[in-house]
Amino acid sequence: MVVGYVPFLIPRKAIHGTSFMGYDIPKGTQALVNAWAIGRDPKCWDDPLSFKPGKTVLTFTLYPFGTWC
Repeated sequence: MVVGYVPFLIPRKAIHGTSFMGYDIPKGTQALVNAWAIGRDPKCWDDPLSFKPGKTVLTFTLYPFGTWC
């Protein structure tokens, strides 16, 4: 099993108020992005718990706060 050392990305701060996935995010809100959970999300990866070095070489969609899936 591969264990990540840094589960969160660098904290981000909303520079504008916005709505994301049904949530209202006020201006100035600090967001912590859980990269560990994104890397193990079965909606993003065929087999999220297996080690496949090339699985991150793909087309991705950009989301707010520096996340992707």
